[in-house]
Amino acid sequence: MTLICKMRWLSLFSLCGAVALIGCGKAEAPSGTVSGTVTLDGQPVDSGEISFVSSDGFAASGPITGGQFKLEDPLPVGKYAVGITPAALTEAPGEEGDTAVAPTSPVPAGYNMPGTSGLTHDVQQGANTMTIDLKASGPAAGNPAEAAP
Repeated sequence: MTLICKMRWLSLFSLCGAVALIGCGKAEAPSGTVSGTVTLDGQPVDSGEISFVSSDGFAASGPITGGQFKLEDPLPVGKYAVGITPAALTEAPGEEGDTAVAPTSPVPAGYNMPGTSGLTHDVQQGANTMTIDLKASGPAAGNPAEAAP
């Protein structure tokens, strides 16, 4: 065999090896997209944030606007604790130098923390659409026993 012929075979084997390695990557874990509606006593929650936390420590969150939410990235399949927090309350200058505070959220504080809200969701592979109807008489902060799923 000539040197050029040997180089062609070497190039061909290298190319085949590279293609084989690309196909041997680690398979992705199954995941699902999550979107849905959040209401309080049947009325859309105007704004806020929804948070998902798995027992493995995976966490994701997204905004609630006009009662609707859609997480930007898929979540790994599994069970998640869910929390609903109000939009950030801000302080603004009031009359004569006083500070005016935005009104408090109608969402009970007990729904704020995923670990104690009593709200859960099982994410399945593919598209997941959920409806969460919070209750104004919902859980007291930190008391999951009073949560309204």
